[in-house]
Amino acid sequence: MFIELPRRRLQFGLRSLLALITLAALGLWLAGEFNVVERRTQMRQFLAASAGAVESATKLRAANGEIYGPLGPGPPEPVFWRRWMGDEAVSEVLLPYGTSQNKVASVQQLFPEARVHARLYPAEPAFSGAGGGF
Repeated sequence: MFIELPRRRLQFGLRSLLALITLAALGLWLAGEFNVVERRTQMRQFLAASAGAVESATKLRAANGEIYGPLGPGPPEPVFWRRWMGDEAVSEVLLPYGTSQNKVASVQQLFPEARVHARLYPAEPAFSGAGGGF
């Protein structure tokens, strides 16, 4: 009673397969770039919370009104898609006292454009101004 129709297999054209693979690769690449920007942002927040410091090249250029500082040209600006994601160039990174060599290496990998320095001595406590011994 029932007539069984032949099932048609799902078919893709070569053009649509190429477009699908291109979109997937672009999405994975952008996800990787966003991951780098997120890791750099987290490292900046960690250093701001600890006794370290990150000096932004963009803020230095805005403050000085020039591209060249006393040590020559600053670090290059990130490419436009990384700027859109919130990344910015970093010129100097100061790591807190007691930072391990592994952490120094990871910071140098995250900020290849920056000069990375580690504190050799513990940070001095800030002067409170109350009851000074002078």
